[in-house]
Amino acid sequence: MPFASEWVPLNQRSTDIKDKVNQIHNLCSDKQIFSEAVDLYLDQEWGSLEQSVLYRGLLECKRRQEILPATAMIKLRPQPIASSEVGAQEDEVEEPIVVTTPNNAQIGKPLKWFRAQPPNSKIKNEAEDQYRLRLLDLYISHVNETGETYFPRLEQMLRANAEFYGY
Repeated sequence: MPFASEWVPLNQRSTDIKDKVNQIHNLCSDKQIFSEAVDLYLDQEWGSLEQSVLYRGLLECKRRQEILPATAMIKLRPQPIASSEVGAQEDEVEEPIVVTTPNNAQIGKPLKWFRAQPPNSKIKNEAEDQYRLRLLDLYISHVNETGETYFPRLEQMLRANAEFYGY
């Protein structure tokens, strides 16, 4: 609501508001009509406005170099987003990563086993290389499906899925 619940005197406003009112008074007002900044504040009914609306209006007064009444300051408020436009910035629900496992006809030991208990260093190096390649494939498929690139938890989630499925 742009109007304050009750009239707020200038001396109870923040120092920023007081300074802006004084600047507007010195810059734009007729000194014969408004001898002090308080007179300008009262005449334009700025005491009925909320702090944020008044501050925005005072900034616009300074920019335009003209005095705006309270009703004109209210019109400066940005219009709320129409309900049809709300969907453009909806919060996205974090969906779990679905990992599809290759359907191999061969039954053997998982890659996890070869990484943990390799018979020799050549097999261990090959298992590590395969692990990295599969992890990279998971990442690439994730980016292709969702369009998301790296975010901090992605690597942890990919590693958890890879270890769960025995890559």
